[in-house]
Formats: sequence, structure tokens, C-alpha cells
Amino acid sequence: MIDTMDALLRAGFERYDLGLRTWIDDTEFSVTSDGIGRVHLMVVMNNGRTLSDIEYAMPSLVDSDDVAFALVAYALRRLNFTNVPVWLERGKKAQHLLPWNKAALAKIDEEKPRQLRLLGACTTDYSVKQLSNGSTSIILHVPERFVRLWLDRLDSLEIDREAFYKL
Repeated sequence: MIDTMDALLRAGFERYDLGLRTWIDDTEFSVTSDGIGRVHLMVVMNNGRTLSDIEYAMPSLVDSDDVAFALVAYALRRLNFTNVPVWLERGKKAQHLLPWNKAALAKIDEEKPRQLRLLGACTTDYSVKQLSNGSTSIILHVPERFVRLWLDRLDSLEIDREAFYKL
């Protein structure tokens, strides 16, 4: 486990008397520790007509720098920036590491053996790969005699997400 504040320091946040801070597009972001295991991200934005703020609590210890960046990116997910820092882009790409997303992926992983058994009825040659965005890629190597059948079926195949997970 690593300290969230240390990860943000490595990302370029600066120390100041209350904690850490950084700026994105002239907006100041501050991070403070409450001393009881949480770190708080605070942002106040003023676009000339509207004043808005974000306060987001995160754990003070995380598994990696990417998890710390992903937590901040999650807190800022509704904001658009002109000059997106590298650490924020990294955090957006690491959303699959967040605890609630990891739980969803674990549920999908539980279902994979059943889904792969179904695939095995059509072919014995396939590869499964977890992609960096958290999705799963399944490549089927279909025997030539099944190609025409598959193409015919794919033209009429309609399945929604819920039905797919029930497979």
C-alpha cells in the first residue's frame, strides 16, 4: 500500500501549509488529510456566472499511483479541461482499478468459464485477453466449415447486454 498524498506529489502536486495543491486550467485543486484515514480533494470553480465546488473523500492508502490518480479522475469525471495533465489521463485509463469496478469485473470473471464452455461447443481454439480499459477481448478461431454458418447467424443476431451476461 502507498500513501495517496505521496502518489499525488509524484504526479506534480505541490506542498502548501494545509496539504497539497495543483492547478488545471487556472482552477486550484487542494488535497488535505483528515488524520483518520481519509484524504479530501477540494475544488472551487468559478466560470464567471456560476460558482461550484467538489469535495471528494478518498482512502489515505491505495494499492498504486494509478489507483490514486483513478480516484481523482473519478471525482473530476464531470469536468472538462483544456489542458489535461498526464496523471489525470492516466487516472481516466485506470478506472478499472477502482474497488467498485474491480467488483464488477470479478463478477464477469466468475461467468467466464460458463461463457467459454459455450464457445467451446463451436471451436476449441480461442484466446481471451483483458484489455487495459477493463473490457475483455475474446478471439475465436472458427473452423472453415463453420464460417458460412456463423456469418448467416451473425446477420440475424441480436442480443442485449443483460442477455449476454446470462449466457
